[in-house]
Amino acid sequence: MQLHKTIASSEEKDAVIRKIKWCQENHLAFAGLPYTDNPAGPDGIHLEILVPENFGREICEQALREGYRERNVLSHSVKVCPTEWFQSVATAKQSGTEGEQRFVNHYRHCDIAWTSSWSCMCNDRCTVCNKEIEPYESTVVDTSVNHGVAGADHEKVETFLNWLSAKACYHHGIEDVMEDIGTSFDPDVVSNAIKHYGVGFDSVEQVYQSMREHT
Repeated sequence: MQLHKTIASSEEKDAVIRKIKWCQENHLAFAGLPYTDNPAGPDGIHLEILVPENFGREICEQALREGYRERNVLSHSVKVCPTEWFQSVATAKQSGTEGEQRFVNHYRHCDIAWTSSWSCMCNDRCTVCNKEIEPYESTVVDTSVNHGVAGADHEKVETFLNWLSAKACYHHGIEDVMEDIGTSFDPDVVSNAIKHYGVGFDSVEQVYQSMREHT
């Protein structure tokens, strides 16, 4: 499948960030990725998937397939945006939650698995069929303890863990994942992520395996 990639310009920053935020607040995503849908004539839409830099092709293709199944898509594209734009939305979402109890909820439906972090064990909508799904497991995260990761570094860790979780959901081999990590993430971010994820993990392989067990 041709992705028809475009690169987001700096002039689009505010509009793209608003759309990412809107999609997150309303649980609108294909394969976990936000999107825009604009009319492409009287019979359908143009679907544009919004992705951060260095995001895997396979997830983009999955998002497009889900979009074509669910909507009357006539054309599509993938807009590559700076990772910082996604991080700014995550920072705003988490503002004021320091010290509060958080839950990482695990969901499974329509042959896909995903996770979502909330302040409660709440339902989420399947990105394939839009059905409301209850979490089959929820993990409590104490946000008052950040394992030495704070501020901007904390956001980088969250970005890495979300990326690793997506890889685990789609059953990548750990060898391929490790190769991608080496070209996409700073070693300090990976080290902090291992510490942040939980006590008892001393390698990215162990973190990855733990995520795989939830898929």
